[in-house]
Amino acid sequence: MRRRVGRSLEMCLAGLTEMLVVKSGVEPMKIAFLCHSGMGGSGILACDLACALANKGHQIHLIAKERPFRLTGGCANLNFHSLESLCCQQFSEQGALISTAGQLRRLHSRFHFDLIHCHYLMPFAFAAYLFRLSHPLAPPVITTLHGSDITVLGRQRNLSALIDHVLRASPHLTSVSQALAAQTQSMFNLQRDIKVIYNFLPSGERLVTEHEKQQIRRQLGVASEEFLLVHASNFRAIKNLKDVVAAFAMVAQRIPARLLLIGDGPEYPAAQRQVRAAGLGERVIFAGAMSYTQRLMGACDVNLLLSSQESFGLVLLEGFINGVPAIATNVGGIPEVMRHGKEGFLCDLHAPRQVAERVLALAADKQLHALMQAAARKRLRRFERAGQIQEYEDFYRHVCFVEKNIKREGRG
Repeated sequence: MRRRVGRSLEMCLAGLTEMLVVKSGVEPMKIAFLCHSGMGGSGILACDLACALANKGHQIHLIAKERPFRLTGGCANLNFHSLESLCCQQFSEQGALISTAGQLRRLHSRFHFDLIHCHYLMPFAFAAYLFRLSHPLAPPVITTLHGSDITVLGRQRNLSALIDHVLRASPHLTSVSQALAAQTQSMFNLQRDIKVIYNFLPSGERLVTEHEKQQIRRQLGVASEEFLLVHASNFRAIKNLKDVVAAFAMVAQRIPARLLLIGDGPEYPAAQRQVRAAGLGERVIFAGAMSYTQRLMGACDVNLLLSSQESFGLVLLEGFINGVPAIATNVGGIPEVMRHGKEGFLCDLHAPRQVAERVLALAADKQLHALMQAAARKRLRRFERAGQIQEYEDFYRHVCFVEKNIKREGRG
């Protein structure tokens, strides 16, 4: 009975959003999203953007290897499609790219997409490129560059030439920061514009009350006098978890402090070994991966992001909503998100001692900490969610209009 009522409510909401779109005189679009499923910022952004557009009445088809962890509740007008692997194990890895292109073509023949949005160059823009080669009437493709698809994969000898080719064959590129756009243009000598649309705070994020903050700290076993540091990521090598633990070890020698590690990934075992070797087992909390990091982060005093490369740093915004200042490396798009001495401190790469000094300065100066907390909350206005979503929607319509004119001129 409850399931039927929920389904009826969902259908009513879908009908209402469709009526509002029609009444506004704006045609809804059929959009395919291709994205990764894990804790990375690209998948988080793609899921939230897809849900927001679906709630505005657009028909969204989200395609990923498995259901993204952020795609938890039902969302009217949004369909999820799991990427299919080849049945022959011998060719599963080699054929994944071709299989994705084939599945994209099959889904398009069924749903007739107006637009395809690839969130990550590898493998999604590659697959969309193969699809367009095989289909003369394929819809336009937008590729959003998120970071390591350029900064890491773009430097690999066996991939750089292919990435260069797909970039040049992709007529509509966006980037999540000015820094990443400039780096892409420089690395590949790309003489063309890349539209920059900043990331935004995902839906569902909210303020943690003071009562909730104290409750969370008690649940974590953190005493009121302890300064709580946090790091949240997908624990890849590029996140420099080793530097996070090293910096905390220096802080823990000077003041009562705890470190909260949120996430999972390749460097998880190494971080555990480092923590044990430093004798910090009782002062470091491994929380694992979770759908929403914001609630735990809201109970913390400072956020550490010490990446070697970071195109944007969405986790900074997840802390800012609750006034958590950050100490982050001065790399990539991070200086576009936070300003040194305002919402926290920028530091050099691989400089854990410098990071520790910044943490200790914040812990010792309550007035400075309060000023940075207020600045962090205020900074969120620069990345206002509704405005960024509207910018994507406007760009979609512009791309569709341009491509329709190109096809019309080609027929003429």
